[in-house]
Amino acid sequence: MTFTSLELASIYKLSLMMAEADGRVTIDERRIIESVFVQKFGVTNESEADHIERLAGELESPADLSYIRNMDAEKKEYVTAFWEALMAVDGEINGKELVLMNLVSNLCELPEMTVGRATEILSIDLNQYK
Repeated sequence: MTFTSLELASIYKLSLMMAEADGRVTIDERRIIESVFVQKFGVTNESEADHIERLAGELESPADLSYIRNMDAEKKEYVTAFWEALMAVDGEINGKELVLMNLVSNLCELPEMTVGRATEILSIDLNQYK
């Protein structure tokens, strides 16, 4: 599965929003974002990471949401798994994170998913980010 730069920028932008939703970004959240982008999304060089970060900064809503909404079902499942894991990695799913995830899920027509299913899809153990 291959993601375009604009899809990755949208995922990155919304990932940061998800991590910041509870008013703080933990080291665990930073670690999982970096790890998933490198190991699962294939963003392996610094220039590509800088490009995605720059694009994310330029994207405005609802464009960021439209790139997610227009993904195929397989990509949506993977992105949902990532965001579920991101919300859970610090050991607590905050109400504000959940509200944001529900809003994005509804707007982008993402599948429902449990944290357990998310870790299966990503083949990760959330404890590795602690």
